[in-house]
Amino acid sequence: MAPLSAPEVLAIWERGRARHAIDRALLLFAAACPELPPDRLADLPLGQRNAALLRLRRSTFGPEIRAYIDCPGCSARMELALQTDLFLPPAGRTDAGGEFETDGFRFRLPTSRDLSAVLGRADEESAAAHLLERCCVARPDDPSSAPLHSLLAKIEAGLESLDPGADVKLLLTCEGCEHAWAAPFDIADVLWDEVHARARALLAAVHALARAYGWSEREVLALGEQRRSAYLGMVMA
Repeated sequence: MAPLSAPEVLAIWERGRARHAIDRALLLFAAACPELPPDRLADLPLGQRNAALLRLRRSTFGPEIRAYIDCPGCSARMELALQTDLFLPPAGRTDAGGEFETDGFRFRLPTSRDLSAVLGRADEESAAAHLLERCCVARPDDPSSAPLHSLLAKIEAGLESLDPGADVKLLLTCEGCEHAWAAPFDIADVLWDEVHARARALLAAVHALARAYGWSEREVLALGEQRRSAYLGMVMA
């Protein structure tokens, strides 16, 4: 997968900075998979979206993700070094798809459009219930069968098994207080933060080099990262 160029980083940042996180993720998804029709992206499984974002992150910023998280037990700050390949599907495995069936109910995989539909729900339990209602494509004919809400845990486990990349959690233990917990890992948020930081750095470089040499934004961005950094070093010196 081709990395994001400097102009592409700025274009994505400009389009996404005032949007909701779900829309930002779809902007990045579109950049990662330009061969897919843009109007289809919101209806693809979340695991497929996340795998594409991981590959885009690896090609643009490298294979290692440096992150920080505070322990909920003692508030100590932990530094994490995560490898993108650990979160990608095994080689040879196709993108997540298919349906899950249990107790007469059949479900498709959740999508970005489904996440948008549950925004504003009062709590996580209500959001999860509404999400599964949206993803339910068939119900049992027997009126005495178990109600959907009584099977939430079972259904969630089945969908997670079908699409493990949709909702990734890190199992962490604090070295200081030994508190253990599961922390969510959202590659869309991580990648957006890095795009935002890169965009701000590029704008600062354009500002500095335009003032020093009178170059346009297009000329500065066309230099390439190494030459741009070299000129910045001379200007700052």
